[in-house]
Amino acid sequence: MTHHGRRSRLVTIALALATCLAGARCDEQGPAPAPPLEPEEIDTACALIVSCLPPASESASDCATAALTRPATGRRLTREWLDCLAAAGARCDAVNACAPAIDGDPCAAMPEGVTCQGDILVSCFGGHLEFVTDCSAWGLACDDLTGEPVCRGTGSSCLEGDESCDGQTAAMCLGFAEERFDCGSLVEGRVCEERSGLATCVPGTQDCDPATHADSCDGTSLVFCSASGQETRLDCTLLGFSTCAPEGDRAICGE
Repeated sequence: MTHHGRRSRLVTIALALATCLAGARCDEQGPAPAPPLEPEEIDTACALIVSCLPPASESASDCATAALTRPATGRRLTREWLDCLAAAGARCDAVNACAPAIDGDPCAAMPEGVTCQGDILVSCFGGHLEFVTDCSAWGLACDDLTGEPVCRGTGSSCLEGDESCDGQTAAMCLGFAEERFDCGSLVEGRVCEERSGLATCVPGTQDCDPATHADSCDGTSLVFCSASGQETRLDCTLLGFSTCAPEGDRAICGE
């Protein structure tokens, strides 16, 4: 090995050791994957998110149970997003700034439908923003080559709706390309379930249905269907808000 080669290898080893010392668990395969998010973390995040959304937006139940189910169906909450929300507290400008950033008002140009803004999948309904999905957070790219923008899979070709569960691994067909997700590695306690030809990561136990659950207030506590599939109560004052307030078909934390 040349002197230059030895030096390059030493630099590589030094960088790897620095990564380990910074807190990552290291082995021969490199840093370990991030641990799954816990349902309670998602519940807190969704209570903050929906309380800062415009009226008639999604409920805390919708947000919590749909989070990390499949691309473009539920929010892909990340550790960085959760840390940002924890620092934001009850300041809605800071809460909203934690979400994936988009430029301008994409719904002004296309009131109905889905578009790609870089790797951000943007859906509009009735001229208003319906949801935003950061495809890159799923390890995917936003792709409109099939005629309809999607977070496209990176695997072999497949047919839409031709999906299955391989144990707790969801084999999804996204933009006619397969992508596999270990449900339990996304959220603690999530399992794979086939629904109408789609493989989806869902809570292992589902005692409440977000489609029929009416979010409400119990004093200062927000009552909703949690990320673990059970009804839960979260005290808004612990998030920095002063009260819980009914709002149409949902309930939110407020001043």
